[in-house]
Amino acid sequence: MNALKLQQNSFSTRKSLIAGFVLLLTFIITAGIIGLYALNKSSTNSEEYIDAIDSARETQVLIQKQIQIWKTTILESDDYDQYRKLFYEFSRYSTVVQDMLFNLKITCSSFEETRDEILKLSELHKQLSEEYILLLDNFEESGFRNKKIIIDAANGKDARIFDGIDRIVGRIKNHSRYMMDRINKFYLAIVFAVLLIMIFAAVSLSIYLSRRIFRAQYILEKKVFERTKDLVDANRKINLSEKKYRLIVEGSRDIIFSLDESLKFITVNRTVYEFFKVKPEKIEGKNFLDIINSETPESHFTIGLIKEKISHLMANNTTTQFIAEIKIPGFIESIPLNVRLECLNFDDKKEILGHAAPAVQDTIVNYLVRERRKFRIDNSLIAADDMSLKLTAGLSKILDDSEVKITRIALREIIINAIEHGNLNISFMEKSAAMIKDEYFKLLKSRQLDPKYRDKKIDIEYTFDYDKAVYRITDEGNGFDHNSMIKRSINRINDGMITHGRGMAMARQIFDHMRYNEKGNEVLLVKYFNQCGTAAGQNLHCG
Repeated sequence: MNALKLQQNSFSTRKSLIAGFVLLLTFIITAGIIGLYALNKSSTNSEEYIDAIDSARETQVLIQKQIQIWKTTILESDDYDQYRKLFYEFSRYSTVVQDMLFNLKITCSSFEETRDEILKLSELHKQLSEEYILLLDNFEESGFRNKKIIIDAANGKDARIFDGIDRIVGRIKNHSRYMMDRINKFYLAIVFAVLLIMIFAAVSLSIYLSRRIFRAQYILEKKVFERTKDLVDANRKINLSEKKYRLIVEGSRDIIFSLDESLKFITVNRTVYEFFKVKPEKIEGKNFLDIINSETPESHFTIGLIKEKISHLMANNTTTQFIAEIKIPGFIESIPLNVRLECLNFDDKKEILGHAAPAVQDTIVNYLVRERRKFRIDNSLIAADDMSLKLTAGLSKILDDSEVKITRIALREIIINAIEHGNLNISFMEKSAAMIKDEYFKLLKSRQLDPKYRDKKIDIEYTFDYDKAVYRITDEGNGFDHNSMIKRSINRINDGMITHGRGMAMARQIFDHMRYNEKGNEVLLVKYFNQCGTAAGQNLHCG
């Protein structure tokens, strides 16, 4: 009952704290919005006065240019063409200034006195422009002579319009600055008032929350005191469980390890030292694929197949297993280990738990006398590898480990040939080009998804008895010229090109009998044994 009450008080306190912080955040956001609104409003309202100042200054500059052009016309015009060009420029500026004054009057419509001044200046400018145009006409009629007389006739008239525009610019500047100052003070007062309100609210809220926090702290301390014993007991149980776990992991005769999503070792138990004479710390941080032996002929394919299995493992959160030649840097020999991987999820992260141990013969094989099975698989290299393990497991009763291994590899190559060149219709040249570009698995994936090939299957028939093992592998492809391919594969083996195109030649060396049907989509493989447990070229018995 007390625990329930404490839990309710804690929940109420958390609820009050959350509500208080939300309210405080609301005040801050509101103040920010009002501040931004005030700044925007101040800027918007000030634009009118800034535009008025800019327009007045621009008009002032244009009037000065117009008068300057008039003087240039009188002083520098020596022929008719030059005179007409300058006369046209003067007239154009006269029109532009009138338009600018009209626009300025509209812009300053709220400035009563200034608006009247602009109206007067517009009339004065129009009158002055007409007088100057008349003087220019007289100048033209005089044959561009009497320059001094023309200049004297206009002397002082431009001063009136200059004084007028100067007064207008000064009035607009003063009035605009006054209005902008009022606007800024008004909106600053709004922001200041909002800040004061927010500060008052924040102080009040802080006092309230502080009381709630102190009360919650008291309740929490009491709760912690009451739960200390339970935590001590729980910690003791956790330590005991951890000791048991370490005893199981460190005491295991298998190599137990964990990998992160990039396949780097996170942990590895001390059993690795018994196998490879290397401390676990030297393994941690290394990539799992880096310890796969890359010096064997089939290593390229094996590493690719392991990548494919791990990718499938991570995508489907399942388990997988395979036999891999493990070679630790600094250790001379590689050791074939049966590796089992399991995908685990921890807080949106994935880890891989692994076991590695020497391949142990299935004890039930000792009782095997005769076996016959039929399998049907899809176009998966993973399935091909799993089938090669399954179909050669019984051979360990008759053959030694090295012969079982090489027989398994040869059988896997033939099954893969049926998948690649049969069902998926991948030519030798296509595979060669893909392997050169390191895009073999990409090519394989595209064919596996192609509607023309994806539904085709591989049938495998298997028979085992005391004197032989028989495998019949049938694909649903179009077949091929197996005689020429066998010759080509033998030549490539002789040339040393053993990383690709070696499946058929290897099978001919390992199996005592190898025969294709006429179409080339079915192959029969036979391996004979003698009763002493070694492979023989014929069906012989020990004397």
